[in-house]
Amino acid sequence: NSAKIKKVIMGTLKKQNGKSVLVFLLALGICLVAIVLAVNDSAAKPRQISIIDYNESIELDSKQRDINKTGSVAGSTAGSSDNDLFVFDDESKSLKKMIPSEPEILIKVSNNETIPYFSSQDFLDIFDIFESSQNIIFSNKYIYQIDEVDDYIKNKAQLRGYKQRSFADESDIISFENIQTRAEVKKSYISMRNAMSKDGIRLHFVSGYRSSNSQRSIFINKLNIANPLEILTGIYDEKINEVLTVSSIPGYSKHHSGYAADFGCGNDYLVYSFAETECYEWLSADNFKNSRMYGFIPSYPNNGGVQGPDPEPWEFVWVGSELLK
Repeated sequence: NSAKIKKVIMGTLKKQNGKSVLVFLLALGICLVAIVLAVNDSAAKPRQISIIDYNESIELDSKQRDINKTGSVAGSTAGSSDNDLFVFDDESKSLKKMIPSEPEILIKVSNNETIPYFSSQDFLDIFDIFESSQNIIFSNKYIYQIDEVDDYIKNKAQLRGYKQRSFADESDIISFENIQTRAEVKKSYISMRNAMSKDGIRLHFVSGYRSSNSQRSIFINKLNIANPLEILTGIYDEKINEVLTVSSIPGYSKHHSGYAADFGCGNDYLVYSFAETECYEWLSADNFKNSRMYGFIPSYPNNGGVQGPDPEPWEFVWVGSELLK
């Protein structure tokens, strides 16, 4: 009987040991899986980086460089350009090139707000998007009412980047200080003008909505060609291109929409020298942060490529604030 009891006890112990080994192996497997997941999660988690506040002074070693106000890094580094944005990596204590997600780059401004940075092409695209969303009319307009001549000039305008533009319903256009514009443009302009006035800067509205007849008169008067049919010979090509650097043909002006605004500073309408005024400095500061607060962006910005006329610092377009967030 004692032998039988001993046999039963030994069998029970073996079974218990087998279960213990099984439990141990199972626990070990769970621990290994947890460790692998934790390592992968740590590797996938982005390193904490902080976008540099350009008003802060950051001491870097001799291989690193100062951040300038545009978000670029002064000097030259292999693989980087003047428009690259760099950030300070808190862990490695060094500058890292930031690869932003399209379509916008985020920059830090002095008041600690993060705002989108827009390139010149972004500004052009934003107005195109805004214009196409307004359900306003695109209409073909004549220049001289001579089909061959009009097509000849339109082809040259399009090669410069001019695009056919929409026309406002004139019932939506209001008069304001001898200017025709839209009510929403007027409201934003007044708010912006008042803000500038508090800084001792006097902005004024020079031109807003423009009909095709007005644009036609401006363009034809600048060409001043007695016999339009001679245009087809090519002898006026240089003159046409010269006028196109500053004036659109009818049907291709942003002023037709009622969302464009030509600005002057003080008592003057200064066109190209507007870029040298305190008005433009205020409007364009920090990637046009001030003007964007009121829904205005540059109409034909610098470095805009083939966009129609040469860059026009005095012309802005209103697109509201939603597309600028």
